[in-house]
This record gives sequence, structure tokens and C-alpha cells, in this order.
Amino acid sequence: MADAATPEIIRTYCQYWRKTLLPQFADKAQDELPQEIFDFVLHTINSWERLYAERIKDNKALTLLHGDLHHWNLFYPKNPEIDGLYFGDWETYKRGIGPYDLCYLVGGDSSPQRHEIEKDLLRYYYDGLVDGGVLGYSWEDCVYDYRLLLPSFLRLVGKAYTDSSSDNVIFRVGTVRNYLTNLSTPLHSRIGFMRY
Repeated sequence: MADAATPEIIRTYCQYWRKTLLPQFADKAQDELPQEIFDFVLHTINSWERLYAERIKDNKALTLLHGDLHHWNLFYPKNPEIDGLYFGDWETYKRGIGPYDLCYLVGGDSSPQRHEIEKDLLRYYYDGLVDGGVLGYSWEDCVYDYRLLLPSFLRLVGKAYTDSSSDNVIFRVGTVRNYLTNLSTPLHSRIGFMRY
């Protein structure tokens, strides 16, 4: 089974962000966003590379991931009282850090409403692990892992500026600010690189 992200993959991703995506993003957004946003993104990328490699170096607390968990790959029950939620399209399954799928599902959401459900969903996920017999993985570990995975969705920051449907300056600036605010909220206060 493939790994979701090895240190080499993360290093390549971060190099690509530093050398290609961040300069493109800065070029398109420099008149609309303050320098501190670009500084924050660069600091996040630089810190993330090291922190991610440290987290996965001993292969501790890694699990099976769906890899592409979004609303279109969920099969909702007709009757939630008796039927469960099912995941479809397992084409991209891999081994990785547990909260990745949840992070993929809600982590890229730039809406302010995300905060209303995010911590509850993460707690529900964690309680399911504990109820399923997972030992040696604390709530703090789960929050740390979730936060550690959020920078993998920084591509959405750049997408707000490169997506042809995003011609509205207010939409672009709002999307970037909401995403970066979500990235640095109190739920995410344990790792200093995400403070904005």
C-alpha cells in the first residue's frame, strides 16, 4: 500500500510551493493582499516540511486512508437510525495520518461556518477511534495531526487567484482571508507556525 505522503513528497511539494506557486500567487495577489499573508504562507510551508517529517519518521499511529474523501464520494443513508454512511471510490486509498480524510473533507472549506462543526467532527472521529479499540493515541495527538495536515490544502489559497471563475476581487480576498483564518484558529493553536 502506498504512503499518503513521505518526507520526500512533502519536500517536493514545499519546494514547488516556494519556487512556483507562491511567486505566482504573490504576483497575482500583491495589490489585493498585505505582505503579511505571503510571509505567513511561506513560514507555514517552511515549518510544515520539518514538522511533517518529524511526525511520520517512526511510522507511529498511521492508518488506512480513503485519500479522496469529499461529499461526492459519500453514500448517505435513507434512514440514519438503522443505516450507516458509506464511502465510495476507494481508488486513492493509502497509508497515512488518521485525520487526513476528515481534514480533506472539511479542511479546505474557507467558509466561516466551518468553525461551527470542525471541532465536533474531529471529536466524533476521535471518539470513534477510541470506541473501536485504538490505544495510545490521545485527543491532543489527534488535534495535532489534524492541524499538521491543514497546510496540504494551501493550494486552495492559490486557486482563489488562478480559478477563472474567481474574477471578483472581494471573493478572492475573502476566500484567502477565511482560509488563512481557519488555518490559524484556536483549535489550531498548538503549532506556532499556523498563527496569523
